[in-house]
Amino acid sequence: MNRNRIQLPAWRVLASLCFILGIASELPADLIRLKHGGEIRGKIVPEKSHYPNRLSIKTVSGSTVSISKKEVEFITLRSISYEEYEIRLRLTPRDTASLWSLAQWCQKKHLNLQRKKHLNELLELDPENEQAHKALGHIKREGVWTTYAEHMASRGYVRYKGKYITPEEKGLLESTAADREKQQQWHSKIYAWASWLTGRSDNLRRKAVEQIQAIRDPHAVPALKKILANHDSRDVRLLYIDSLTHIEGPVSASSLVLQGIFDVDRGIRMRAIEAVPETQKNIANSVLIQHLNHKQNVIVRRAASALNKLGDKAAIPHLIEALVTTHKYRIQVNVPTIGFSVGQGGNISQGLQNQLPPEIMAGLLTGQIPPENISVQGNAAPLKKLRTVRVNQQNPEVLEALKSLTKVNFGYDERTWKLWLLSQNS
Repeated sequence: MNRNRIQLPAWRVLASLCFILGIASELPADLIRLKHGGEIRGKIVPEKSHYPNRLSIKTVSGSTVSISKKEVEFITLRSISYEEYEIRLRLTPRDTASLWSLAQWCQKKHLNLQRKKHLNELLELDPENEQAHKALGHIKREGVWTTYAEHMASRGYVRYKGKYITPEEKGLLESTAADREKQQQWHSKIYAWASWLTGRSDNLRRKAVEQIQAIRDPHAVPALKKILANHDSRDVRLLYIDSLTHIEGPVSASSLVLQGIFDVDRGIRMRAIEAVPETQKNIANSVLIQHLNHKQNVIVRRAASALNKLGDKAAIPHLIEALVTTHKYRIQVNVPTIGFSVGQGGNISQGLQNQLPPEIMAGLLTGQIPPENISVQGNAAPLKKLRTVRVNQQNPEVLEALKSLTKVNFGYDERTWKLWLLSQNS
């Protein structure tokens, strides 16, 4: 045995292998996904007529393997950078220095999504890491790291044509004075009709329903939404959906979609999505895809269900990204406390489960407050505090939508879904 054997780091072994095998370039190669889950990476050798049912692949190691075409799930084309990335990923420890190094390598290889992912992983380990925050474009405001977009949103600004402005300014830019006047006129009418809907007069109620169902003007949609969309009465909200179906245009279609994912009643949500006109499904899909990134997990799942119902395959790439989403929750946790007890002679001992207010404790320790004046409750509830946690959640509705739209199923394996999609595009 050679006792002077040198052990190289994993990354150096990888680099040497890439050089020896001649795969350090950016040349593309085939990736063959097998039905049992395995993969073969290499180049497909042109078929020979006497082997029509088999596939020959020259692997990255230089050997040639032959498999039955029946074993192939799909074939796709990827850059060598992705293959090297996946090897590096498996060899990279989950510590801040290693993740930073991997993110830097991804930047050199133009793997921007992977770089962002690992920078965020680094921040989960070290939330105050300045390098990672700056690499992600974060800025520090009042001691808190945030994106510029989040900072502007916290101040009440919205993005419009590349600039941040107030919602009021956006409304003014998007509508003319004549439009605003027409919208205001509808507001006063619909407000009056809404009061009739829940009044005692049957005649006025019928008249209100007739008037609302007769609306065809898109200028009425903002008022309908503001007054009827969140009404306590289920029947009124159903009337709102019905009224939108008679109004043509993207504004009414968008309003139907929002009702279809935010209404508390499942039946109303289904009714709203079903009511989207065929001519406006592109608008509906666009709105739903945006909500696959919503901060509330329940909205992500509802948006996926609606996309499944609309059946537009353009949503597939976005659904793949939403298979597993990360959400923040505020939970209560116990506050670590230092207990005490008051013994004979006024001595304060550690160990009980209570914690006095700081000023009382200071008075006891300095002798300003006599111990006999303190009553210790042994069964007091522990102190609580709120803590923010990040949770990765699998979304069953997203998976169901993907299965329905693609007729294949790779579970929550995002990588395989992306490979499959790439093979279809190829």
